[in-house]
Amino acid sequence: LHYLKKKPGSFDRSFTVPEGHVLLMGVAPNAYDGRYWGTVPISWITGRATPLL
Repeated sequence: LHYLKKKPGSFDRSFTVPEGHVLLMGVAPNAYDGRYWGTVPISWITGRATPLL
């Protein structure tokens, strides 16, 4: 966000994820994830994530 000269709140928004899409989220508040890129079609997902504990 520093390089974009944006404040964290400038990406705050609310919306409904369309049917057949997912919103991919990272754990860092300033991650370039679905909050930045938006939703993606489920058909684009080719693998499965496994959490490491």
